[in-house]
Amino acid sequence: MTKNIRFPKITHGDRYFSLMATVAITFTVTCSAFCAAQSVQANEVKSIAGKEKQSKPRVVKIAGTYKVILDAQALAEAKKEGFVSITGQWTISPNGAFAAALKLVKSNGEISNINTAGRVRIINGKVVSQVEILNGEKPTEAIPTQSYTLLSDGITLQADDQPVKLVRTN
Repeated sequence: MTKNIRFPKITHGDRYFSLMATVAITFTVTCSAFCAAQSVQANEVKSIAGKEKQSKPRVVKIAGTYKVILDAQALAEAKKEGFVSITGQWTISPNGAFAAALKLVKSNGEISNINTAGRVRIINGKVVSQVEILNGEKPTEAIPTQSYTLLSDGITLQADDQPVKLVRTN
């Protein structure tokens, strides 16, 4: 009988890392959505005014600091895994670079930090983020991009197909 090296048995640590990676990707997605929504809103205003021709959406419009918020279902799932607190912050600079920090606290007091860095772009009216650095190292495999939608309140980026949103704090 051969050993299955492609799909090894998933351990509790693997689930923990998967949860952290999911949250990191969700943060990235959330930022991307906010950028896209801001760009669309800015372009609509320019079109209505008719005073100048429409320009490309710019990331500078979404630059700022965002608080990471998980939905209730994701928090309930995290509590089942032994987490008592998950907090995070995203910072998007005007040039499109972002840095995100996520802090996970387990019921036994163990604290884990996930730090990511990368770039956000606006593609087809959506904010799209790409993680380039995960915990100080370049990932061995490319992390998928995440897209975000700017909600009608104008300050919230909802990650597409993820239980995370980013709410602008400044």
